[in-house]
Amino acid sequence: MRQAARDYIARTAARIGAWPGPVYEFGSAWVGQRPELVDLRPLFPGSEYHGCDISRGPGVDEFRDIYRTGLPRGAAGVVVIAEIIEHLERPRDALREVARILAPDGWVIATTLFRFPIHEYPGDFWRFTPTGLASVLRAVGPAEIEHDPLDREQCGVYGTARKKGGARC
Repeated sequence: MRQAARDYIARTAARIGAWPGPVYEFGSAWVGQRPELVDLRPLFPGSEYHGCDISRGPGVDEFRDIYRTGLPRGAAGVVVIAEIIEHLERPRDALREVARILAPDGWVIATTLFRFPIHEYPGDFWRFTPTGLASVLRAVGPAEIEHDPLDREQCGVYGTARKKGGARC
């Protein structure tokens, strides 16, 4: 994870403040990275936190596939997908499942890459423009998007969307 992505998640978590249920992070494995950078639990103090991934290892509490989480409808107050959406072969399908498991008024926080070297773990499928990330997040609700300057050698795109209260997905 890049520091800019962690900073965005920290700012967003602080801005949201109180969320309607537990936090689920998908892609939570700390693959060759410093725990102080990739451990997002401290950004959600006092929250029930579930680190989920398709492989076991540091940072992973639960083995869950983002396409079929096995969670009941409305189980999550916040879903964090940090630097993984570019690794999902079917990001729109994943976001439909995220929308399904979000509680009414729940949030998704997403960080991804626009310009970054190819990194094949487990696969590297996409790069997202600000408009592209907003389009994918629409499965949850209207998105607020930020991005690094697009002329940088490494550039990230960040988004947050809130599921409208009572919406059924």
